[in-house]
Amino acid sequence: MIQVSRRYSLAFGLMCLSAPSLAADAPADVGVATGTKLYEHTFLKAKPGLRADLGRYIRANWFPLDRKGVEEGIFTSYWLLEDTGENAAWDYVMVVGYPTELGFGEPRATEVFQAIRKGHAEVKVAGRGLRELGDIVASHRLKVTRS
Repeated sequence: MIQVSRRYSLAFGLMCLSAPSLAADAPADVGVATGTKLYEHTFLKAKPGLRADLGRYIRANWFPLDRKGVEEGIFTSYWLLEDTGENAAWDYVMVVGYPTELGFGEPRATEVFQAIRKGHAEVKVAGRGLRELGDIVASHRLKVTRS
């Protein structure tokens, strides 16, 4: 289980508020991409010495898929966050916003994403794929709440 300190929680919250894909036009939605009901956080840990390559891999492979997901309306946003220090548990957090509380469990999202993935050819980094570069170590689904 991943334990996140208050320092990381605060830093993450501040990054969310300043992320360029976020809407700032409605006070109730500050820090939330327009129409987002759920965020999925996928935590990744690089193999020793391969942190930068893992980041390149995610940008080369996951970003094109997520960009198409936004275009198709199954995602509202996506971005990659990198830990600023030496974190034993994880190096990156991939954040994807969804327009429904079901997230990827929403049947249309699953169907559309499978079609998007079929059209993508993996881009290896230094001859390595995801399994050689790192591991997904945790995933959390967070529902957006409004007061």
